[in-house]
Amino acid sequence: MEESALWAIKSNNDSIDDFKVFDINKKIINLYLVISKKLDNSKEQIERFNTGLNKIKSTGQYEEIKQDYFSK
Repeated sequence: MEESALWAIKSNNDSIDDFKVFDINKKIINLYLVISKKLDNSKEQIERFNTGLNKIKSTGQYEEIKQDYFSK
């Protein structure tokens, strides 16, 4: 079982016996952020997201995340 799954089980005080691991092929999917234009601060939220994304890209953390979650 992956380390992140074990962390989630421990942090929620769940029992590992309550979970079953399936051996499936992982499929990479595109993810999108959706923010309603009806929100008063929608433009600010998008700017904050893009600023954070650019920050983790510039530090190399984005590539680490991609390797950890999408290269297996």
